[in-house]
Amino acid sequence: MNSVQAVQERVPGAGRIVIEIERERALLDMDEGAPIYAFTIRDNGAGFNDANFDSFNTAFSEYKLARGGKGLGRFTWLKAFQRVEIRSVFQEEGESTPYVRTFTFDEIYDPDAAGAVPADDPHIGTSVRLVGFREPYRGECPRTVELIAQKVVEHFLLLFLQSNCPHIELRDVGERVVANDVFRDSFKAGASVHKFELKGHHFTFHGFRLATPRLSRHRLTYAANDRGVLSENLDDHITNLSSRLTDPNTEASFVYLGVVQSSYLNDRVIHHSSAARTSSAPVSVVDRLPARGPDQGSAHRHCCQLPLERTWAWLQRLRADGSAPDACMHL
Repeated sequence: MNSVQAVQERVPGAGRIVIEIERERALLDMDEGAPIYAFTIRDNGAGFNDANFDSFNTAFSEYKLARGGKGLGRFTWLKAFQRVEIRSVFQEEGESTPYVRTFTFDEIYDPDAAGAVPADDPHIGTSVRLVGFREPYRGECPRTVELIAQKVVEHFLLLFLQSNCPHIELRDVGERVVANDVFRDSFKAGASVHKFELKGHHFTFHGFRLATPRLSRHRLTYAANDRGVLSENLDDHITNLSSRLTDPNTEASFVYLGVVQSSYLNDRVIHHSSAARTSSAPVSVVDRLPARGPDQGSAHRHCCQLPLERTWAWLQRLRADGSAPDACMHL
């Protein structure tokens, strides 16, 4: 998300982000892919100028508060990685001289050793290398670049719905996957939207039919500040929903993903000290929200209940008479 915000700040609509996967070289011949050792994220965004660097060095910084930043993200890096190597070329506002800032963020990080000097390279952008993938996060991370791209799209699904979404590309030992293409082909084609109101709060529910072969669980995701935060399996709420569904018109199988978002959820997201968001290690959770009343958790229950009821009705029609594609637009 830092890269996304950086490119939107500097080159909105023309941002480019490359995520490069590094694997254990001695194990590259493994059939399922060698374990991942590091990720390098490169972008053409604003970089670590003085304002961004000061925010980076300030715990609980409110510099990005309006964009959902809580000032804790870089601390969670060291929960999942041994160190972070950063090189950033930037220009201060109103200046033409490029500067470069190079430093390592680890347990002995010294901000005074990360001063900026004039850069020989005029290309503005930042490289962040997350090195030494720790357990249990490494073991829980998907092995293939295709599944990692799927997770990236799912986590930032609301970002990919925006017209100014940057180009995001993943590279893995000669393989190349464009996340925007994954979103277009696997998510957007079967998308629907529904708006509803609960106790004076407005919510939006996006529904997606995902054709990706390796997915099998239907899920409901709560989103805050354009990113997925908490996910629940739909079969925990709807019986007999443990396998993929079939579109009666195309006979293509799919899994269903619902995403709930609201400014109400944005205001109440709580970040936890975990760096890698996997199925068993989420980086953050949504507070069980009271909705203008004394009933703690009522908004959460209603937020979940309405989409699930409509989803269940849609699934019944799907199995009964094949009317699901049209009904899906009313979720």
